[in-house]
Amino acid sequence: MSKHALATILFIGGLDADNVALASTLRDAGFRVTEALTGEQAFDLAREGPELIILGAGLPDEGGPDLGLRVKAVPAMAAVPLLHLDGCSAEGASRNGYADGYLRGPVGPQELLTYVRALLRLGQAEAARQASDNRLRDILDHAPVIVHVKDLEGKYRLVNRHWEVLFHLGREQVCGKGPHDVHPADQAEALLANDRLVLQTGAPLEFEEVVLQDDGVHTYLSVKFPLADASGRPSGVCGISADITRRKRAEEALRDSEALYHSLVEGLPVCLIRKDLRGRFTFANRAFCVALKKSLSDVVGKTDHDFYPADLAGKYQLDDRRVIELGEVFEDVEEHQDPEGAATYVQVLKAPLRDSRGEIIGMQGAYWDITARRRAEAEVGQTAAEFRVARRIQQRLFPRSLPFLPGLDIAVASFGFDIGGASYPAEAIGGDYYDFVPLSDGSLGIAIGDVSGHGVGPALLMAEVRAFLRAFAQTNAEVGEVLGLVNRALLPDVEDDRFVTLLLARLDPRTRRFSYASAGQQPGYVLDAAGQVRQVLGSTGPPLGIFPENACPTSEEIVLGEGDLVLLLTDGVADASAPDGTRFGVQRALDLVRARRHEAAWEIVQDLYHAVRAFGHNLAQYDDITATVIKVSGPARQAGGAALSKAPGPSGAQ
Repeated sequence: MSKHALATILFIGGLDADNVALASTLRDAGFRVTEALTGEQAFDLAREGPELIILGAGLPDEGGPDLGLRVKAVPAMAAVPLLHLDGCSAEGASRNGYADGYLRGPVGPQELLTYVRALLRLGQAEAARQASDNRLRDILDHAPVIVHVKDLEGKYRLVNRHWEVLFHLGREQVCGKGPHDVHPADQAEALLANDRLVLQTGAPLEFEEVVLQDDGVHTYLSVKFPLADASGRPSGVCGISADITRRKRAEEALRDSEALYHSLVEGLPVCLIRKDLRGRFTFANRAFCVALKKSLSDVVGKTDHDFYPADLAGKYQLDDRRVIELGEVFEDVEEHQDPEGAATYVQVLKAPLRDSRGEIIGMQGAYWDITARRRAEAEVGQTAAEFRVARRIQQRLFPRSLPFLPGLDIAVASFGFDIGGASYPAEAIGGDYYDFVPLSDGSLGIAIGDVSGHGVGPALLMAEVRAFLRAFAQTNAEVGEVLGLVNRALLPDVEDDRFVTLLLARLDPRTRRFSYASAGQQPGYVLDAAGQVRQVLGSTGPPLGIFPENACPTSEEIVLGEGDLVLLLTDGVADASAPDGTRFGVQRALDLVRARRHEAAWEIVQDLYHAVRAFGHNLAQYDDITATVIKVSGPARQAGGAALSKAPGPSGAQ
């Protein structure tokens, strides 16, 4: 059977004998033939998709050329071969563009079959070409890459759908235009330069090309190759371009990350190493190589036994094995000896090295010299111990109880006095001072003072002040004169930036007469039984250690009554501040003492300290805090020596 046996032919023509005979010939040759007797019938049958149309003569309603033109105007019919048997000249049929073949009658059966088979082969070839073009178009339009073809002048001849979407131009708009119509001038020129290079070499080449898109500049990896015509001459350039912008950005980010990692690893003053499962070095940073006095190439592939004594290398490998087997971090401080035999210390940190699957593939470690730190810690510890001893010594300088005065049993408050004081240094030791000293006339001296600054220097100076004051108080009961003697004795030992404020009061328990001299000391206060300020004890002279002749006259005597309270304090109380800078101030101190005036003297001092610390949110204390409270708790003693009622004994420093 013929390979055209199943081909469908639409035969259009009247019922004359020639048409009938020709249709019969086609059927006898194995073709399927449908016949149309009018133009309208033929036009309807043509839509059913015949593989060949034969236009005969004798149509009653429409001429052959008109019908041929109308059929070929339908897009689906344009590719179907059409054979015109009669009705016009061959030149006319060709010129009008509707006929693919022409036979002028009379037409013999063999001649007809020859033409029919030739036209069918032509139609099949055209259909195959069209199908191939369609398949290629589908492939190109669904490819996630840019495909473009340019001619020798650099004009676009073909672009795929991905190109259209990215650059917002349809193929019918861009064909015939060049890169300068689509891209910025510099980018367009770079694209054309690559095209010219491909044509010059006559071979496929690969380029990285940049083009501007809606979201910025993108980088493409383009493969470009020359195209040739049927004669083998160059006809253009085809390019296939894949967007590698994300890859380029990832590569750049990776390079940046590696640079930062390298900067970190090589810049840290820490030795960093990595080893494989067999204990061989796979990496070491510059610090390690410098310490070992080896290059990296001399380190990689070696083990600890190549660089360290056997016992030390064995310890290192044992530690590495523990990290690898347990999968845990190992931390240690190792003690070694330097070439001179001195002890050195190294902080070691080792951790398992894992791959992307989480499998342990080795060990990574870091170590750094902490010898200086360990020595500093030892020195700090020794200093702290020394300060603890100094603090205990200084605290012993503060009175633990009131002194014994001959003939007066003050220690049990026979005369109705309750006296307490305490000092809280800002550091281990401080420059504040308070004291209870017996005077030469049998009265009680009460001192409170402050050396400028705080710490070791002020503490030593205050110890000297205490020694001088106690010595001069044994021979003199006039408090102003005592301060003058202390000033003259102290002056050679006071540096230019130091001075001492000091208040020395004289209390006669028998008469309750109270007087004082103050060398620039923070004012004190006498409160009555209701807690109101009865008198302010202001300064009577300049601080000690400044002027050779320091006049600090003694105040007028104050007679204390039952329920009176004397508050003496240093500036560490008033100057204490909250985190926002608000000062505690004198008024808060007076308010607290007024509210606590019925408590024991020592308890009032302790409450005042805790209030100051709470006001500062218990942050670092910037100055020493010292206070003394004198309470008159009983009636005055009558002449003849009747005892006063007893009150709680005084409390010393904590």
